Amino acid sequence: MELFKEVAIIINRNLSLKKDIKPRDLLHEDLHIGSFDTLMIGCDLEDQFHVSIEPEEIKSLKVVQDLVDMLEMKVAGYETVNA
Repeated sequence: MELFKEVAIIINRNLSLKKDIKPRDLLHEDLHIGSFDTLMIGCDLEDQFHVSIEPEEIKSLKVVQDLVDMLEMKVAGYETVNA
């Protein structure tokens, strides 16, 4: 499954949304992701992709695509280290 789609599913599940999430959706303004949501989404992403994500990393991001880009870099780094 495409990484963006997996991230959108995790966001929807944690926010109890049934929304068509777009890459340019603002995390805080459009999706209303708060501190607790940030923790839960981060934990789910860590479990799903076997990476480590600090809540501050997610809080500093603006749009969903920023989250996907960060995750791509972490997954690529993980695969390089464990290759």
